[in-house]
Amino acid sequence: MMINKMIQPIVGLLFLVGMILKFAHLPGAGITIFVSLSCAILLLMMMLIQVRGASLLSQLYKLTIVSGAIYIAAVMFKVMHWPGASMILVVSMPTLGLILVLSALKTNKWYYALLSLLFSVTLIMALFKIMYWPRPPYLLYGSYFGFLALLSSVCLYRGQSVSNSDSSLSKQYRLLGGIALLSLAITFKIKYYPELFGIGIYPMRVLETFSFAGIVAVIYKLLSNKPYSASLEKDYQFLKTTQGIFLIMLVMMVLVKAN
Repeated sequence: MMINKMIQPIVGLLFLVGMILKFAHLPGAGITIFVSLSCAILLLMMMLIQVRGASLLSQLYKLTIVSGAIYIAAVMFKVMHWPGASMILVVSMPTLGLILVLSALKTNKWYYALLSLLFSVTLIMALFKIMYWPRPPYLLYGSYFGFLALLSSVCLYRGQSVSNSDSSLSKQYRLLGGIALLSLAITFKIKYYPELFGIGIYPMRVLETFSFAGIVAVIYKLLSNKPYSASLEKDYQFLKTTQGIFLIMLVMMVLVKAN
C-alpha cells in the first residue's frame, strides 16, 4: 500500500507530461502516455490483489478496479491503433456507467446520487461519440455541464456545512468547488466560444486536463487523512467516487486529443 502511495503521484505526473507533449505536438508524447497508462494498469492490479473479503461491497470494488483497468487498456489500444480497442471500450465504459448507477442507488443523499447518475449518462454518451453512433443532441454536454455545476455546488455547500466542525476539510471542499467551477467555464468556452480572448482550443484543453488533475490531487490529499468520523463517512464515499470519475476523465482526454 505504501508503494502504491509513492508511485501514484509519479505516474500521474508522467501522464500529465505526456498530455502536454501531445497537445503541443512534441516528440515523446506517445511513449510517455503509453508508459504512464501501463503503470496505471499495474497499480490497479496491485490494488485488486490487496482487496480482501467476500462482501457485496468488496466484490463491487473489485469489479470497479477491473473495469477501470480494462478501460485504461482500451484507451491505450485506441491511441496505439491496435486491433480490438473499440470492442474493449464498448465493454468497459458501460460497465463503469453501471457501477456509477449502482453507487447512486446505494446513496441516500439525492445530490450525491444525482452526481453519479449524471456522469453515467455523460460516460455512455461519450462512448456514442467515440464510436460515431447516433445520439440525442446536447445530451453529452448537457449531462456533463449539469454534473460539473452540481459538483461545484455540492462541494461549496459541504464546505460551508463543515466549517465549524472541521476547518481544514471545509477549505479543501471549497477548493474542490472552485476547481470544478473553473473546469465548467473552460469546457463551456471550448464548446461554444473556442476562439474567445484569442486563446485556441489546445491551450484550453491543457488547462482542462490540469483542472481534472487538480481535483484528483486535492481528493488524494483528503483521502490520505482517513479514517474519518462516522458523521463524515458519506463524505469519504463521495470523495472516492468523485476521484474515480475524474481519473476516468483524465484518461479520456487522450481520446479527446486523438479525435
